Amino acid sequence: MWVVFVVVALAIVQPAQGAVAVWFVQGEQLTSANRPGRTVHDAMRTLLAGPTRVERRRGMRTYLPPAITRYSVATAGDLAVVDLPARAVAGVAGTPVASARFTQVLRTASGTRVNRRSTRTVGRIQLLVDGRPAPGIVPGIDTAVPVSLAQLAAPAPAPTTPTTPSPGAPNPWLIKLQARLAELR
Repeated sequence: MWVVFVVVALAIVQPAQGAVAVWFVQGEQLTSANRPGRTVHDAMRTLLAGPTRVERRRGMRTYLPPAITRYSVATAGDLAVVDLPARAVAGVAGTPVASARFTQVLRTASGTRVNRRSTRTVGRIQLLVDGRPAPGIVPGIDTAVPVSLAQLAAPAPAPTTPTTPSPGAPNPWLIKLQARLAELR
């Protein structure tokens, strides 16, 4: 029973030979669809094309805006630099929608081959918007620097709660006032 589960889980996550896993949203979860291709360039092209008609009927959707045709992908080592147009993040910076868009891009790019001649795979991505680093796009993730899947999986640190200043030594006047108020009851 467990062996079957593991094999099925690996089949879902690992694309077929000559295919890339492209990540969309189904319900509230990420799910992959295998598409023809081998490289991060192929994966990004098919991600930005959106789900196919069959995938949409299965409930897959994308948070990325439709018809993004002006983008670029460059690689160096295990780093993929993905440059998207400003409309890919317009009006959503710092929101859950921006997180969903970034997660789709990061998950799709991660693990794909950097080019057809290499066996090296993408381990990190650097998001650019119109050729510039994009800090503050995703809540809790520093998108001004390269990001890996491990960083995305780690929860953002809890926000610090403001501390109330220490009251210091008791105020004798306040203590007397409190005692008098208690007597009036």
